[in-house]
Order: sequence, then C-alpha cells, then structure tokens
Amino acid sequence: GGGAFGDEGVDIGIMPFASSSRKAIMSLLGVQILAKIVNFGLNVAIVKQTGRKMYGIGAVPLALLLSTVQFLSREGVRGACRRIDLNALGITQQT
Repeated sequence: GGGAFGDEGVDIGIMPFASSSRKAIMSLLGVQILAKIVNFGLNVAIVKQTGRKMYGIGAVPLALLLSTVQFLSREGVRGACRRIDLNALGITQQT
C-alpha cells in the first residue's frame, strides 16, 4: 500500500533514537553536575578569602532586597485575592 508521506518500506527504528536521546540526557546531566561542583568550589574559595566585615557590608543590601521582594510579591498576591469573585465560584463568605 501507499504511505501518506511516501515512506512505504522505510524502517526508521526507535532504538537508535532512544540511544542517542539517552546519550544526550546523560551528557546534559554530567555537565550540570560538573557545573554545580565548580560553582561550589568557587563559593568555598570566595568564603575562605572574604573577611567577616565584608559579610556584614553585603548583608545589609541583601536584607533590604529581600524585604522589598517579599513586600512586592505579597502585595501582588493580596491584590489578586481581593479581585476573586467568590460568588461566581459558588463560595459563600462567612462573617
């Protein structure tokens, strides 16, 4: 019979595809693990070279940034929750 795409008699085979996919996945995992190990090593080296005073100087802007991000995300969620129409969802409000 005639194939819709002219592929009659062509045996593609799934095994070579599975093998190449497995190799690609394993290489991606290997690169990710290697990157994490290198990152960890560099972080350890930086921590050993940095003094306590520098940690204090860096902690203040990070605390401010953390507070700002938390405030903005909470306000977004709070505003979204206020716009939900509970009656349309069939939920009754208890007072």
